[in-house]
Amino acid sequence: YLPDFKYMDSSLALKYSHAEDYPEVAKSALYEMVRQTGSPCMYSDEDELVQSGYVEDGVMKKGVIVRHLVLPGCTKDSKAVIGYLYDTYKDDIYISIMNQ
Repeated sequence: YLPDFKYMDSSLALKYSHAEDYPEVAKSALYEMVRQTGSPCMYSDEDELVQSGYVEDGVMKKGVIVRHLVLPGCTKDSKAVIGYLYDTYKDDIYISIMNQ
């Protein structure tokens, strides 16, 4: 899975996405994604797809990468998002941090 996690602050969610419940809905959806996939699993040299050249060693086979866009002027909320993700999932997800 490759979901976005945009906001922890419901007032930002309301302002930018007209979805005040975004943080709770995103948390619930992410929980289900991680429940389904478990910890990340990568392709290795032993995998047939790597040996055949179709996939490179180290590419994710299953798992969750959560994308987060740091919005200008909202770094406090971004810290809250990243803190929540780490505190909740530790090494069971990857986080991709993007900026504008």
